[in-house]
Order: sequence, then C-alpha cells, then structure tokens
Amino acid sequence: MSARWKNWALSANHKHVLSFSGGKDSTAMYLLAMEWGVDFTPVFADTGHEHPATLDYVRELPRLTGGPEIRWVRADFTREIARRRLFIARDQRRGRKHGRRAEGRDPGARRAAVDGDS
Repeated sequence: MSARWKNWALSANHKHVLSFSGGKDSTAMYLLAMEWGVDFTPVFADTGHEHPATLDYVRELPRLTGGPEIRWVRADFTREIARRRLFIARDQRRGRKHGRRAEGRDPGARRAAVDGDS
C-alpha cells in the first residue's frame, strides 16, 4: 500500500468504516488499518447465507489480533434469493439457460477451445 494512502487515512478528521467480509482482502485491510493506527469501525453484513467457518472467523478475529470488535449488520435476502431460484427454475423448464455458460463466458469452454479439445 502506498504512503499516499497511509497519509490520507491518518490525516482524515473522521472515523473510517471498513467493510469486512471475512475474506483475505478485508482481513488484510483490517490488519493494515491496525498497523497504521487508523481509527476505524469494521462492519460485517450477515446475509444469512455465509459459511459457518466464515462466521466463526469474523467472531474470533478481534480476539486473535487485539483489533476492534466487528460490528454486525443483518441483511436478510432469503425472500429475494428464493424468488430468484423460482424464476430460474421456471425458465429452465422452458429450456432457457442462465449464468456464464448461457452467455458464452464459461472459462472451461474457452480453455477447451484454445487447447483444441472442442
């Protein structure tokens, strides 16, 4: 991370909010903010669809690092996800395809074409 970003983070007259997913990138930013002495609040958006190991990690990280507690916000997308699954299932019964393969962006298909397997 450049000195310019560090200077910006430290010179701000406000508290920073760090969107924390539990992944490697947000963990790196969490640790970097701690190392730099930045005043920040980490926030984790629990959608209800995370892997249990992710939830355990988010709970334990502050204790393991001595960093600030991670604030949890609950976003419930259960109805929206169920509605989307129903929409896809209905379209599949009609023979329509969804996703990367349907749009011709399947990396496996491209690799096979490049390798001469198709």
